Amino acid sequence: MAKKPTLTKVILPQRRKELFTRQRLINLLYDLLDEKLILVIAPAGYGKTSLLIDFAYQVDLPICWYALDELDQTAERFFTYFITALQQRFPAFGKTSRAALNAINPFNPDINQLVSVIVNDAYEHIQEHFLIILDDYHLVSDVREIQAFINRFINESAENCHLILSSRTLLSLPDLPLLVARSQVGGIGFEELAFRAEEIQSFVLQYYHVTLSDSASHDLARDTEGWITGLMLSAQVMGQGMTNQMRAARVTGVELYTYLAQEILDQQTEEIRDFLLRTSFLNEFDEALCISIWGHEVSWRALINQVIHNNLFVLPVGEDGRWLRYHHLFGEFLRAQFEKERPNQLQDLLRKIAHVYTEREEWARAYSLYSRIGDTSATAELIEKAGTSLIRNAQFAILAKWLDALPVETLESHPSLISHKGTVLLIQGQMEKSLEYLNRAEIAQREKNDRSGLARTLDRRAIVHRYRGNYQASIQDGIEALELSEGDEELRSVRAGAFRSTGVSLYHQGQLEKANEMLNQALQLFQGLKDDQNIALVHMELGICCQYQGNTHQAVNHNDQALVYWQGVRNSTRQSFVLNNLGSLHHLAGNYTEAAKLFEQALTLARGNGILRSEAYLLFNLGNLYADLEANDSARDAYQKTREACHRLDDHFLLFNVDLAESTLARREGKFSRSNAYLLSAREMVEKSHSGFENSLWSLEAGSVSLAETKLDKAIA
Repeated sequence: MAKKPTLTKVILPQRRKELFTRQRLINLLYDLLDEKLILVIAPAGYGKTSLLIDFAYQVDLPICWYALDELDQTAERFFTYFITALQQRFPAFGKTSRAALNAINPFNPDINQLVSVIVNDAYEHIQEHFLIILDDYHLVSDVREIQAFINRFINESAENCHLILSSRTLLSLPDLPLLVARSQVGGIGFEELAFRAEEIQSFVLQYYHVTLSDSASHDLARDTEGWITGLMLSAQVMGQGMTNQMRAARVTGVELYTYLAQEILDQQTEEIRDFLLRTSFLNEFDEALCISIWGHEVSWRALINQVIHNNLFVLPVGEDGRWLRYHHLFGEFLRAQFEKERPNQLQDLLRKIAHVYTEREEWARAYSLYSRIGDTSATAELIEKAGTSLIRNAQFAILAKWLDALPVETLESHPSLISHKGTVLLIQGQMEKSLEYLNRAEIAQREKNDRSGLARTLDRRAIVHRYRGNYQASIQDGIEALELSEGDEELRSVRAGAFRSTGVSLYHQGQLEKANEMLNQALQLFQGLKDDQNIALVHMELGICCQYQGNTHQAVNHNDQALVYWQGVRNSTRQSFVLNNLGSLHHLAGNYTEAAKLFEQALTLARGNGILRSEAYLLFNLGNLYADLEANDSARDAYQKTREACHRLDDHFLLFNVDLAESTLARREGKFSRSNAYLLSAREMVEKSHSGFENSLWSLEAGSVSLAETKLDKAIA
């Protein structure tokens, strides 16, 4: 289960009492509520966030809020927070969506499948009309996977779902022209968001109790181009001379912002000034975070209260509003000012903040700061600490990106990083490279007597050996991982994985009782960890083990439990595997019609998802079914397609079984030379895998061929 997201990002910020309501824009948003997509687009500082907060507290609809930042540019993180935003407002929503996200391929995510699960989850658990607000969407709009996700979500979501995107830049969603043509898009742009003269008069009167003349307000509207931040940042210099100061500046955009911000900063007490500059490097902060970083050197609560009282452009966030976030432009200015005034203090400050983020397991924030410093050593140490957590939470894409950014010599000098790299390669399907990295990690960890690191590496390598058909090596690694992890609570997940890997390799070797015992141990541990996904996977493997043992009833029971989970999370890839297993069980029981039906259902799902491995196993089982029905040409065609897939997949076990199946088919047709050719190919694979189970299967078919050839002595041997 992934680390719990930071809820301050998905809780609607509190509406401050003094917030200036722009009823003209509120009415515009009300008029747009019939649209599926509402765009609020303008440059920085035109009041987009304030408008949406004000509207959210006025509109009589449930609000799902998601405040984006630069760290959300990883697709997996964005998907996690998007789901969390909906779940925060609708607690019944999210179980199937989170499970689907956990099961997604991080390097090639099936966006369409994920969106379908989320949309169906929302349809089942959210009946009323509701709004999803993504604030500062421009920060992620160029990420291909996120763009595809939003595009698909808008198209598939039900009529009761309305999405508001707040952005500094225009969007480039592929289907935006189509949505416009269908009248499903509305928006508010720069011209509407710009403050008009009468609004400036009302704003200045409400905030600063200053009455502006019509001519002065028109001048301000012209000079600032209706840029509200220019007005807001003038709080400390506001007075009767404000108009002249604004005119004197004669600047707009960032120049005006810088001029006015400096005026504000220079008029603060030294204590408040220091507080603003230091805390500007925190994405969000409260009293406890300040104490964690800087200790009890001052009363942080008093400073926070003073900043709020002075209206210094902070946004209260979180359920109780005790966390603060600076306005983006003001925060950017403060950070730039700190670097200008205290360049020699910057690295120490960022290290101190990064250290606390690391202790809190806020890995992405810590990584961002260490990367900014350019401290390769500290970054490597962070990835060492974070790697195990990222792997456990299936955040492989993030880990891969961080590892690839490290210098080669840094990676090579850290055994745990080498092991993490091997794991990423395993997930990417690069088995040879994965084994190479894990072998190097194992040697280094033995030399350093790193027991926990070695246990993790062996658990990972056991999987690689199993995929490559080296079952004995997989079992040896699994057993040693079990010995190293015994009694260590922090290695419970490693221990569960080792039981699972060993059990699967044992049933491939034909040691079915031991395999069943190991897999049940894994099941108990995963149940204790409440790891639903791995529970379902172990049920699938127990189903196969029971099938080999001839316990059809128990095999069906395990597969049924797995199928319930995969259907619940709408994982069609895993559903296809389970339907394949159930089809095989019906085939063995002689229920050919039901078997064919299940195989066809599974094959449709597999092809729909583009999962070649699942399709290959289904084609193989269909070939077996056709062979038993004496539809030999159809069987041979299915086997040939399976063989082609096996060569692309490098799947030793399936290719071995195809050779035996084709030998059996040729034997039944009396084509013994062809049977012996397939047996020779299969024998080479048995010698490579050293699998007693595979050797037994080979011997059975070889004996059958010899018997059919009336070579009785050879058959008996």
